[in-house]
Amino acid sequence: MTSLGPRARAKVVTTRAASQPHRTQMLRLCLRTATSKPCPSVPLPAYSRSGNKEPVTLAMYLFRFGFLFPPFWIIGALILTSKLQAPAEPSPESDAELAWLPDKTTAERDAIVQHIRRVEVKWAKRSLIAILVLCILVAMITPLAILASSF
Repeated sequence: MTSLGPRARAKVVTTRAASQPHRTQMLRLCLRTATSKPCPSVPLPAYSRSGNKEPVTLAMYLFRFGFLFPPFWIIGALILTSKLQAPAEPSPESDAELAWLPDKTTAERDAIVQHIRRVEVKWAKRSLIAILVLCILVAMITPLAILASSF
């Protein structure tokens, strides 16, 4: 590998910085100009560690806490038999603020319920697999322990 030297490296950095200004520099430039022209498109920073964040569900907690108390895996696997439904629509005389996602349309609420259901089923399947693996391990270790204690 050849060395470019300090001059060449500085030139490359300067050229890259000149062609792609930093986001904060673009924001400062945008804030300084009081013209009616729109600011250049600046991508917003990511506010979460992962962009693909799943909703927190009961099955997720049951799977995680199942490592401390394995019967939680059985309860988590039973979620596969349940039917997840959106909460019922409130009556007109009840408070509208108590409604589940009142600012969403029915189609949007159904899409959210379907997404939550997919995540719930995924974690419930993991609980089912975990309890099956635990049962298989117990079924394999118990006869070995009995044979070892008889000698």
